[in-house]
Amino acid sequence: DGLYKSTDAGRTWRKLQGNGLPTGTLGRIGVTVAHGGRRVYALIQSKPGLLWRTDDAGHSWRMMSADTLIDQRPFYMSRLAVDPSNPDRVWFASENLIETSDGGKTYRDVHQALHQDHHDFWISRDGRRIIEADDGGAPISIDGGRRWDWRFNVVLAQTYHIGYDEQQPYHVCGGFQDNDSFCGPSLSLSPLGILNSDWRDVANNSDGVWVWPQPGNADAVWNVGINELNGQLGIFDLRSRQNYDITPSVTDTNGRALAGLPYRFNWEAPLIFSARRPNLAYFGANVVFATNDDGRTWQIISPDLTRNDPSKQQVAGGPINTDVSGAEFYDTLLDIAPSPIDPNEIWTGSDDGLVHVTLDGGSHWKNVTPPAPPWGRVESVEPSAFSARRAYAVINRNLLADRQPYVFVTDDAGTTWRRIDASLPREQYAHVIREDPVNPRVLYAGLEQGVWFSPDRGEHWRSLQLNMPAVAVHDLRIHPREHDLIAGTHGRGLWVLDDLTPIEHIAQNEGAGEPRLLPVRSAHTWYIWWWNGYGTHDDECCAAADQFSGADPPYGALISYYLPKSVSQATVRITQAAGRLIRTLPVPGTAGLHRMSWDLGTEPPVPWHATAEWNRGPDTGATVVPGVYTVTLTAGKYAEREPVDVAADPRAAWSQSQYVDRYNFVQQLNDELSAIDSALNRLDAWRAHASPRVQSEIVDVYRMFTSGARNSEDDMFAPDRLRERLTILQGDIALSQGPPLPAHIREAALIRAEYERAMIAYHRLLSANGLSASGDTL
Repeated sequence: DGLYKSTDAGRTWRKLQGNGLPTGTLGRIGVTVAHGGRRVYALIQSKPGLLWRTDDAGHSWRMMSADTLIDQRPFYMSRLAVDPSNPDRVWFASENLIETSDGGKTYRDVHQALHQDHHDFWISRDGRRIIEADDGGAPISIDGGRRWDWRFNVVLAQTYHIGYDEQQPYHVCGGFQDNDSFCGPSLSLSPLGILNSDWRDVANNSDGVWVWPQPGNADAVWNVGINELNGQLGIFDLRSRQNYDITPSVTDTNGRALAGLPYRFNWEAPLIFSARRPNLAYFGANVVFATNDDGRTWQIISPDLTRNDPSKQQVAGGPINTDVSGAEFYDTLLDIAPSPIDPNEIWTGSDDGLVHVTLDGGSHWKNVTPPAPPWGRVESVEPSAFSARRAYAVINRNLLADRQPYVFVTDDAGTTWRRIDASLPREQYAHVIREDPVNPRVLYAGLEQGVWFSPDRGEHWRSLQLNMPAVAVHDLRIHPREHDLIAGTHGRGLWVLDDLTPIEHIAQNEGAGEPRLLPVRSAHTWYIWWWNGYGTHDDECCAAADQFSGADPPYGALISYYLPKSVSQATVRITQAAGRLIRTLPVPGTAGLHRMSWDLGTEPPVPWHATAEWNRGPDTGATVVPGVYTVTLTAGKYAEREPVDVAADPRAAWSQSQYVDRYNFVQQLNDELSAIDSALNRLDAWRAHASPRVQSEIVDVYRMFTSGARNSEDDMFAPDRLRERLTILQGDIALSQGPPLPAHIREAALIRAEYERAMIAYHRLLSANGLSASGDTL
C-alpha cells in the first residue's frame, strides 16, 4: 500500500505521496517504467481510481482511469507492462488482456489472446515479440500483439481432481483450473500419440474441479465446476453433447456472506460414487447430499459436518474492494470417501480441519478428527479396502504457514489415530494419500513437489518421482483393472505410472537373495499399423509438429524384474505353450528393479545390412495369436518364469482361427525376407573380394533378389524385384486390419515362386564356387 522511489540503486527509498497520487487506504500497486525513466505508470488499488501516470519521474501525477476493465480484481492481478519501444503503449493483465496505445486515454480488449485471467508479460526491446502469461498458459506474439499463437511443447494444466472409466482402453478425466473438465484416452491407438484433439470437454464450467464417468455408463460424465455458482454439478452426455444441471442448491452467492445460508459449497465441492452401490452418488457442501436417481432428487444424509463458524463466513476483501469469487468460501467439505468394504461406512473431510464418519449410511455421524493442530484443510480421506474401520487422512496447513505434511491412519474407525509421515520431507505439505489395491502395506502420497510411496504402511517413505517434474500433486487414483497410478498435478497436467506390480512387490523383493520376475499383467494385441513392423513416427505420417502429443504406454506386455546384484548377462525369453522359443530380448543386468516391454512380436526378420535403414525390414516379427505365453528371466544361473495372457483386440471381430491365419501368413513372409537378406548379406561380403568373373555372376543373382533402391522413391526408376515385391506385400498386410484375403494369398504365391527361383540360382552360385549353403534356407 505504498509507492516508493530510489535514485541510488536501492540503497535508500523515498515514499511518494501527494502531487496527484491518491490518498487514504491503498491496496496492491503495480508499476511499469518506460524507456528513459521519466514516464511511469502505476496501477493503484484505491477508492478514487486505478491508473496514475507521471511524465516527470514521479514529481507529479495524474489519474488516467477508474475503469475496472484494466484491473478487474486488484488482489489477483494488478500487473501492467509498457512497450520498451513506445511509452504510450501499455499492456494490462486483467480478466481480459487490455491495451492502450495513447498513454492511458483509451483502451482496447485484445480478443485474440485466446484466454482469460492474465498475470504477466515479457516484451522484447522492439516491442514486437511478446510472451504473455495467463491461466491458459503462455501465448506468444511476434507482431506486437496483433496475432497470438500457442507453442504446444509443454503441459501447463492445473488439475484439481481426476476420475476414470472402465472402458478398454480406459479414459482419464481431469478437472482443470480455468479450463473446464476433460476426458481423454489412456492409450491413443494411434501412431501420433495422445493429441489435444483426443480429449473431450465434458462440462459447462470455466473451472472444472471434480469429474467422474458414471459407473456402468461411461457416456454420462458427472462434473463439478464453477460458472454461475460454486459447487455447480452437471451430467454431460457424451452422445448428445448436452449437459444437465443437477446442482442440489442453486442459491446465488455472488458478493454476499455465507453466514446464515443453509448450504455452503467449496470451490472444490466433492463428488464420489459409492464403491458398493454404483448407482448411489454423494455430493458435498457443508452437509452430504445423496442421490440414486441421477440427481433428479437429493437427500441430505448428514448434519453440518464443519465447524460452522459464522465469523469465517463473511464477505471477503477489504475497505477498498470486496472479492467474492467463491474460492474463499469456508466451513465446507473437501472430501467424501465411502468405504470399499462396508456400504454404510462413509468418511468426510472439511476445509476447517474436521473428519467425520458414519457407520450406518448417514443416520448417525461421529466427529473423529485426528490430533493435528486445528483449522487445517482435510484434503483427502482414504478408507482401506482390506480392513474395515481402517482409514487414512491428509491435513494441509499450508495456508496457516505450516508447511509440514500431516498424514494419519486409524484402525478403529477414528477412535484413535497415529501419524505416519515421519520420513516424508518436512517442507512438503501433503494433498492426498491412496492405498494400493493389491498390497495393503503399500501407500502412495501426493505432496507439494511430487509423489512418494511407502512399502510398509507409512513407516518409511521413498520418492516415486521418476521422470515427473517437481510439481504439486493434488490427486492420485489407481485404476482398478489396470493397476495404473494416475496423478493429477497442479501445473503439469495428468501423468500415468503404468502397472504398479513392481511397487506392490517391492517390500518382499528388495533384499532378497535371488532374482525375481514379477507377475505380468494381461496384454492386448491392439491393432496399430506401425506397431506391426513399419517404422514409428515417420515424417509424413506425423507432421503435426504444432500439436502437443502425450505419450502412450509401451505397447505389449510390461515385464518387470528385480536383480539383487548385477550380473554379466540377463535375457528375457518368450515361449509358446508348447515350449517353442519365439523371442529373445537382452535386458539390463544391473542390480535393482527394471521394466521393459515385449511388443508381442516374434523375432524380427534378418536385416539387410548394406541397405538404408528405412529399407532393412520390419523391426519386429509377426504379432502372436491370442493365448498364454511364458516369460522367462535368465540372470546368471537363475531362471524365473511367469505366464502372460495375450488377449485379442476387443474392437476386432476376428475368430481365433483368423488370428492364426494372419500369424502364419506374416511369419511366412518374414521367413522369406530373412532368407533373402541373409543371402544378400553374404553376397555383399563375398563380392568385396571376389574375382571379376565371380563378381559378374554375383551381380546376376543379386538382381534377381533386388532392384537395389537406395532411397524411398527409387522404385520409380526401375521395376521392383523379389525383395521389393515382398516388402510391399508386408506393408500392405500391415495396413490391413484382418486376416489375409484371396488377393494377398495370390500375391504371396507369386512371390513364393519367384523366391524359389532366386534361391535356387543363389545356391547354384555357391555350389559352383565350392561354398556351403549352410544357414541359407530354401
